[in-house]
Amino acid sequence: TMSRWSKIRALRPDTLTLPLILLLALAVYGFTVAPTILNDDAGEFQLIINALGVAHPTGYPLYTLLGFGFVHLVPFGDPAYRVNLFSAITATAALLVTYRLVRELNVEPLIACLTVLTLAFSSAFWNYATLARPYPLNWLLIAIVLLCFVHWSRGPSARNWLLLTFAFGLSLTNHSTMLFFAPALLLGALYAQGRLVLNPRMIALACAALVLPLALYLYVPLRAEALLQQQSLQCEVLGIPRAVADGAGASNVVLGSFYTSAVATSGAFSLLDGLAAYLALLAAQLTWLGVELSLVGIVGLARQSAGVFVVVALAWLTNIVVVSRAVAAYGEGRELFTPSWMLAVLCIGVGTRTALLSVGLLSMILLLLWQNAPAMLARRSETKYAEYAVSTLSADLPRNSIILGAWSQVTPLHYAQTIQGVRPDVAVIQAPLAAPEGHALINRALDEDRPLFLLSASDQLVAIPLRTAPAIEHDVGAEFGHELLLLGFSVRGQQLEFYWRAVARPSTDYMVFVHLIDERGEPITTPDQPPATELFPTSLWRGRSRRLRDA
Repeated sequence: TMSRWSKIRALRPDTLTLPLILLLALAVYGFTVAPTILNDDAGEFQLIINALGVAHPTGYPLYTLLGFGFVHLVPFGDPAYRVNLFSAITATAALLVTYRLVRELNVEPLIACLTVLTLAFSSAFWNYATLARPYPLNWLLIAIVLLCFVHWSRGPSARNWLLLTFAFGLSLTNHSTMLFFAPALLLGALYAQGRLVLNPRMIALACAALVLPLALYLYVPLRAEALLQQQSLQCEVLGIPRAVADGAGASNVVLGSFYTSAVATSGAFSLLDGLAAYLALLAAQLTWLGVELSLVGIVGLARQSAGVFVVVALAWLTNIVVVSRAVAAYGEGRELFTPSWMLAVLCIGVGTRTALLSVGLLSMILLLLWQNAPAMLARRSETKYAEYAVSTLSADLPRNSIILGAWSQVTPLHYAQTIQGVRPDVAVIQAPLAAPEGHALINRALDEDRPLFLLSASDQLVAIPLRTAPAIEHDVGAEFGHELLLLGFSVRGQQLEFYWRAVARPSTDYMVFVHLIDERGEPITTPDQPPATELFPTSLWRGRSRRLRDA
């Protein structure tokens, strides 16, 4: 027995902590991973990886190809589940490499373990570890790039320089947020080994190692072209190609031109307001104790390793400024802060230097578990999007119908059509129904006399009978402003239906209210609302002989 305990004591601490992190992460993420189809971007990636398609900008070729290989190696679970599981595996790998990185920053094994567990149970990391998104792979690549930089700054050999630049080039083929690290890595390298970096031979090596993995982006135009050549995709619906990818403008996909131009032209931005909002988000991820420890840690990192400090601090600041500007302008995109949250966790490890702070770090982990576990445990039984997709497409839809809906609503339907083969004849199109582009698609469907359905905000299918309607029970014939005609109304059960026609194109957005009384003669309040649907206001109706039903 003594001999056995002696052997255990002789083990390096990392030999115990690394398996602990591995087993704990696999157990937690494996238990809480989403079981099937999801919506929004996750639903898109579940489709793209299984169909080997091309995702939205920037195309994500590395994530797509690695995910495709993974889902075909795993012999269990439905295809959507396997893509979710791929995130759990890459998130676990990210934690292991992050542990190694924190240890390289002279952090004790126990504190390094607690640091990594803080990251593991933070809401964003845990959330993305259980669904199909490229962020876990991005975190893994961030950790690898920073680890390569630490090794190179301490041993500036040509081999380490090649590894660093190759790893960074590879990371750029997964997620564009790695661009936040470009100026940081360059300045950090110049600060740490400036003369060596400016050596012509080292510059040539860096360019070659950086460009080589970027060749993965050739996947975008090549695969898109192959998809568009398939006979089943040689058709258009409302002027939109029916394909898993659109080969037109591949350079715009790779460069993410829409997003970069949107951020560049987003107008005035208050850095102080952005910083305050960011700190609140960071506290929501890591608690205010975590924020304080990360600020202490960044100061400690400056004293310990100036080159690493330059990289971490500049990448962190760049991430905050660029994403805060985008969020202030468009109100979305907060998930793009995730690289900075990972950098904050690294600094937490460096800033936790005393036993008392270690206890605080442990309490922070327990708090994160208590806060985030209920939502994550609920995810393991989240099947509503799979049920919604199948039930929607299994409805009594006429052949070659068109469904228009928001991005988050159509991605589960696309998956069910392409991977499960449910009603592939139905054209499901993402459209901003409340915007002019959506209205143009609706009018185009009217002109083509196609059966059209709009997805409501509650993800339920709402039929819009465009050409035919039931007979009107009660004629009215009331005209409003010589442009809008109330043809009549019908009572069907508890549903009151109004029938409208635009005599001329309405000059304003009309609203409708109905005075109802109950059996006691008391008024029943009904809210003002636009005729037909708020997604298609009357000012956008055409002045032609067309009847619209408002139920």
